[in-house]
Amino acid sequence: MAGKKLFVVAAGSGGHILPALTHAKKWLTQHPDDEIIFFTGTSNLEHKIIKNKSFIAQTKHLTLSKFSLRRWWVLPLILVQLTGMFFRGLFYTLWHRPATVVSTGGLLAIPFCVAARIAGCHVEVYELNVVPGKAVKLLLPIATVVYT
Repeated sequence: MAGKKLFVVAAGSGGHILPALTHAKKWLTQHPDDEIIFFTGTSNLEHKIIKNKSFIAQTKHLTLSKFSLRRWWVLPLILVQLTGMFFRGLFYTLWHRPATVVSTGGLLAIPFCVAARIAGCHVEVYELNVVPGKAVKLLLPIATVVYT
C-alpha cells in the first residue's frame, strides 16, 4: 500500500525551517512509507537549507516579496502573492490529499494552511518560542492541533 503524504510549510528563517525538517525526518521514521512534500520560500537561505535533504520527496519554492512597513508600496504585490499562495495551497491539498499539514510559522504558511484547512486537511502548528510569532497567532483559530 502506498504511503500517505505529509505537507510541511515553513519559510523565512532557519528558526522556522530547521525544526520543520527535524519534524519531517521524525515523521518518516514513524511512517516509513509516507512521502514528505516541503513548501518554503525562494531565498538563498531557504534553498541552501533544503538542498540535499534526501528524505524530502518534493520541494516547492513559493515566491513572496519581503514585507516591511518602510516599503509600504510593496503591500499590493504581497497581497496578490498571498492570494496566489492560497489558491496554490488549495490546489495542492485537493490534488495530493495529505494526511497532515505541518507548519512552524512564517508569513508564507498563513494562506497555505488556511487553504489546507478549507480543503479538509488536518493542520498542525508548532511554536517553539516562548512568545508566539505573528503567523502562528493568525493560524491558531484554524489549527487542528497546536504544539508549544
